Amino acid sequence: MEVYAGLLAAVLEDDMITPEEHDRLGAYRAKHAISQAQHNGALEELGWSLSLYSSKLLQGSELDAYTHVLHRILEDDRVDPEEEERLEAYRTRHSVTQAMHRVALETLGLTEQAFVDKFVTATPAALAEYRELIGRSLQDEHLSEVDELQLLE
Repeated sequence: MEVYAGLLAAVLEDDMITPEEHDRLGAYRAKHAISQAQHNGALEELGWSLSLYSSKLLQGSELDAYTHVLHRILEDDRVDPEEEERLEAYRTRHSVTQAMHRVALETLGLTEQAFVDKFVTATPAALAEYRELIGRSLQDEHLSEVDELQLLE
C-alpha cells in the first residue's frame, strides 16, 4: 500500500490526473488488490477527496481532448481567424484554463510565443494595399465594386 500511496502522490503532484495516469493507477490497484476504500484512504492522507480526484480526472480528460484539438488546428502550422474562433469557443465550452492551454502547448512542443507566431496576419504588402484602398475611399466616396470587394477582403 505504501508504494501505491507514493504512485498516487506522484500523479497528484501536478494537480491534474490524465486518463493514462488514472488507468495506470487502476491497473496497479487491480494487480495488488487495492480496494476503493484503501484508495480513498490514500487520497485522504494526501489531503484529497474522492470528489476532488474525480474533478481533476475530468479536467485531465478535457486537457487530452484540447491537446488533440490544438494539434489538429496546428497541422498546417498556422491558425487562421476561423480556427482561432473555433478554438476560443472550445476553450469556453469545455472550461479550458490558461494553465491547461500552456500544458497542451508544452505537450505539443510549443511555447506560448511560438503558438502566437502561428496566427495568420496580414503581410506588409497586404497592409500597404489596404492602406491605399482606405485612402482612396476617404478621398473619393465612390469606389468601384472591385475596390469595395478588395477593401472588404
